[in-house]
Amino acid sequence: MTTVSRAGAAVALTAAVALTAALVAAGCGGGGDNRLSQSEFQQKADAICQKSRNEILPASKNVKTLTDVKKYAGVAAFSTAAELKALQGLKPPKDKEATFKQAQAFLADQGRSAQALYNAAAANDAAKAKQVLAGVQQKTAQGKALGQQLGLKVCGQGG
Repeated sequence: MTTVSRAGAAVALTAAVALTAALVAAGCGGGGDNRLSQSEFQQKADAICQKSRNEILPASKNVKTLTDVKKYAGVAAFSTAAELKALQGLKPPKDKEATFKQAQAFLADQGRSAQALYNAAAANDAAKAKQVLAGVQQKTAQGKALGQQLGLKVCGQGG
């Protein structure tokens, strides 16, 4: 069976953290009177992020083979979808809307990367999986910055 290097496993963990950070930043910024205060938003978003992190991080450990990568990518994709749905129910403070728009574009890109990783692993294509992971790793700082700009304590702070 094709193996993935330890560096590849570390990149997989980085991918999980980047996806989680991106998801927290993805809440819809729709209008209305029921916006959350910054502290309410932080508390709710961080709780959602922690739940997803608790699901994704165990799957990112001991990733050595493409079968492991496929399992990890499947868990990350499922958890990401659930997290996004939960975050879309939040109404962030008005001053965070521009950051949310940037984060939504980031999240869409990360979602495509998660799917590409799953597809590469399912096709037993180690070279493509490494390429996808390298791309995700390059974008990790952007996910962290978005989480920090949103004032979140759990999300976007790395693994």
